Amino acid sequence: MISAADGREARHVAMMEIRGFLDALVTKAEADPEDNLLGRLIGTGRLSHDEIVGVMFLLLVAGHETTANMIPLAALTLVRHPAQLAALRADPDLWPMAVDELLRYHSIADWVAFDRVATEDQDIGGQLVRKGEGIFVLGASANRDDRAFERPDEFDIGRSARHHVAFSYGVHQCLGQNLARAELEIALRTLFERLPGLRVAVADEDVPVKHESPIFGLTALPVRGDPRQRTEGVHHLFMMNL
Repeated sequence: MISAADGREARHVAMMEIRGFLDALVTKAEADPEDNLLGRLIGTGRLSHDEIVGVMFLLLVAGHETTANMIPLAALTLVRHPAQLAALRADPDLWPMAVDELLRYHSIADWVAFDRVATEDQDIGGQLVRKGEGIFVLGASANRDDRAFERPDEFDIGRSARHHVAFSYGVHQCLGQNLARAELEIALRTLFERLPGLRVAVADEDVPVKHESPIFGLTALPVRGDPRQRTEGVHHLFMMNL
């Protein structure tokens, strides 16, 4: 659905199939709601059927696609910076700072979160933006701005990167940002605790990336474990389509 490589018609078909699946899921839950997120949304009585389907669609795309892409990309980054990974192992209290630095460093949902329409004529950096005109801002530009971050192109878990704009800014901030931070910290910390000998099996230029997607990530991450440890099957797990 979000792959630009498949064309507009294929993306539309995929979107309708996903919405159809979610519509059936909501219909089933309305008949017999359980004590989960979907059941509680239904139980409020404040949302129509179509609105609940829309909420579930948003949760699936914004809540899953972003984090699922960020986890392997972050794992790759940490493996490529062994000294900083060692610092995290030595002091787990550094993980929250590391997660924010990873979010700043990669900005995977770049222009997706930053499209705006001007409500009035205004001058931005010497450029006149007229009322009704749309603008697309690259969030990665702000997250790599040397006026905001010293040595912005370097990955450094010791920096204070909390004021990055990977989750947008102001009233448009991502509602799920704290959940995303928790998911990233839990996934990455658990991964490297259980598989301390994890290594990437290919050179950076051979890691397949999603250039065709508006949400950047990896297609796969080939890895190998420390031969002194029991890590059979790890390479298969990470070679799966992410």
